[in-house]
Amino acid sequence: MRFPLKIASTIAVLVITTTQALTDDISNVSRESLITLNDTFNTYAANYNLEGLISLYDKDAFWVSPGSKPIQGRDEVLRGAITTLRENKGRLSHTIEYLFVSADGTQAVMIGNATVVVEKSDLNYTGTYNFTLKHDGDRWQIVVDMYNQHKIGS
Repeated sequence: MRFPLKIASTIAVLVITTTQALTDDISNVSRESLITLNDTFNTYAANYNLEGLISLYDKDAFWVSPGSKPIQGRDEVLRGAITTLRENKGRLSHTIEYLFVSADGTQAVMIGNATVVVEKSDLNYTGTYNFTLKHDGDRWQIVVDMYNQHKIGS
């Protein structure tokens, strides 16, 4: 079947517009859920909620720290970090500066600023973090947590 040019171009515009609208809907919903994830992360960190923070990460997540080889596995890394924060009444928080969501809404990259202050341990840093996330159909999970850090006051 051959469509007249006007009908064919109208169909093409409808397909492109619909595809863009669906992508925008996925992006908007995904972006809002990622902002919620970041807010949840900050709340869990402020309350030293270890189990809550662990739930935001994939069980096989990678932790990439400056000057170290990547470590795989959320439990080992997060337990130590949150225990140090809690024992020393430290603070950890993230802001979001950049979000990218894949067209199908299954992957995302979140980049922002992080602040870690543990005065009793002289750990006072700002830096940039980079989360790579996957959406498993129900929720986002962090699969890579990579960051750099700069000592505050240096």
